[in-house]
Amino acid sequence: MAFTDDDVSVDKSWLEEILRGFKNSAVDCVGGKILPSWEATPPSWLADNWQLESYRAVLALLDLGNLPRELLLEEARIGLFPWGANVAFRRSVFERFGLFNTRLGHVGKMPVGGEECDLVLRIREGGGIVLYWPAAVVHHRIPRARMKRSYFRRRYFADGIRRGMLAGDDERSHPLGIPVWSLRRAAREAGRWMERGARGDRKSAFMHQLMACHWLGRAWLARQKPKPRADHGKSDETLSVACTGPVEPGRKSESVL
Repeated sequence: MAFTDDDVSVDKSWLEEILRGFKNSAVDCVGGKILPSWEATPPSWLADNWQLESYRAVLALLDLGNLPRELLLEEARIGLFPWGANVAFRRSVFERFGLFNTRLGHVGKMPVGGEECDLVLRIREGGGIVLYWPAAVVHHRIPRARMKRSYFRRRYFADGIRRGMLAGDDERSHPLGIPVWSLRRAAREAGRWMERGARGDRKSAFMHQLMACHWLGRAWLARQKPKPRADHGKSDETLSVACTGPVEPGRKSESVL
């Protein structure tokens, strides 16, 4: 089963290359390059830094070079994994590793995605093989609205919610209902943001600002009413592993095979 998005254009040989990636019967998941298709010239702060992993994750981009290779578990844990704009799974994956986590995904106004990242992590945790296949190329349209710092802040806030869901933050009790630990982390990042800004290091200051938004997202989630964990075939141990890249709001992956 192959997935892409409705704001993506695929190369003519995309499906053929996806199938070539599965030529080895041991491969469970194939993901390819996701390159940007800018709607307009990006601002300098983004044009100069979009290839940083922390920025590419916000825009759901992936480019790990031109050589096919297996993605390691350690890489998946830090956010190097196929995104829903260009990923395919063997049908047997859903029997062996479970279905998509229904607590994730864009439900109602909750801007939380990452269900495909969660599944990729489960595959690697379970000993499955995830293959990066660079010849399977798609181009992801990046509109002007996603070239703003405010968009990046929203995505990091939403990622904090998602990470918190995977870690079970909304299922724990907190003294007086206040998640002190996450607020403390947010305050620490805010302090670093101010300090780097005062030194004129705008790039580093912005990254700390984004991390402050991330921890505020986790704090927001922890304040919500506890919800039962969805049964999607994964263990509590795997739930503690969180993928790091924010997922853009309002997007749903679309199966094409």
